[in-house]
Amino acid sequence: MTDDFERKKKAIEFNVSPRYIFKPFADPDYILDVMTGQKLLKEDVQTSVLIYKNRVEEYFFRQARKLLTDSTSAYTVIMIAASQIEGLQQYVEGKTSEGNSAKVFTRGLKRIFPDLEIPSLHQSNPDKIYKEFYNVLRCGLFHDGFTRGLVYVCLDFEDPKHQQALRLDEWEYNRDKFRFWINPKLFLNEIEKDFNDYVKKLQDQSNDFNNDRENFKIFWEANWSKSKELRTLAEAGETGFQV
Repeated sequence: MTDDFERKKKAIEFNVSPRYIFKPFADPDYILDVMTGQKLLKEDVQTSVLIYKNRVEEYFFRQARKLLTDSTSAYTVIMIAASQIEGLQQYVEGKTSEGNSAKVFTRGLKRIFPDLEIPSLHQSNPDKIYKEFYNVLRCGLFHDGFTRGLVYVCLDFEDPKHQQALRLDEWEYNRDKFRFWINPKLFLNEIEKDFNDYVKKLQDQSNDFNNDRENFKIFWEANWSKSKELRTLAEAGETGFQV
């Protein structure tokens, strides 16, 4: 019974991303790259970066790209892209956004769209704009299942009149309010570009100390440690799921 149990444990593996597999009992110090057959050190931060990159690219961006062929998927594309703003910003800062979601999201949005043109009436308080975007778009989509307020989504991704990822203007009926205009394709492009630039920074080996890499490592390890319960699940015989 014991030998059989040990054999079953060693056969257990988890897809930590589409390309990478972790065998917590048979090979606990390594991550297997299923495309090359190479074994990567689990504790190497560059291995973690590869897993993170593969997760976001394959589970989110690649799926969003497929949806761009159908204009009725515009809101879904925006939702996928918007999920990565706060997600990535947590890695940038090296800490969770739990209990501080609005501020972390808005800092990420400002970092990605630093040149967003602010209407003259609101230039003295630009943070109000970014916080409103968090409320009407992020919270609208993820809590209400649709955007709130004055959000206009361009369904013709190639419309020459709407070739900005994100812009805003004052509402002519009430200048204290403003409208957000989003081109889903270009919005996705900007979020994906930010992600790719961030990954390049993490993979930059030109210096030993990299603050981006240190913060990434802190947040990654905090999340990975939460999955230690997988050993308990594995011992109970639960297999075949993504972690």
